[in-house]
Amino acid sequence: MNTDSSDQLQSQVIAQVAVFSALRERLANEVSSSALLAELLKRVTLMQKAQATPEEFEERFYEFVSRAEEHMDVVRPFFPALVVFLPSHRAGV
Repeated sequence: MNTDSSDQLQSQVIAQVAVFSALRERLANEVSSSALLAELLKRVTLMQKAQATPEEFEERFYEFVSRAEEHMDVVRPFFPALVVFLPSHRAGV
């Protein structure tokens, strides 16, 4: 049994969950409109659910970005961690 690869996979999953959790927390702290916050959090959940399917994730990612446009300073730091799920970044995987 290769425990190194299972440990690495588990670490990767934990890191992915942490990114989405941190994004939710940041949005909750920075977005004052409860309606907008609810919508953004819903879109984060949709992105997280779609992360295993690059094409679906891409659609969800761009929906999130277009809706979060007025809070770009809040979400921009998360882009490097999120774009790894886009098809263009998975081509080499």
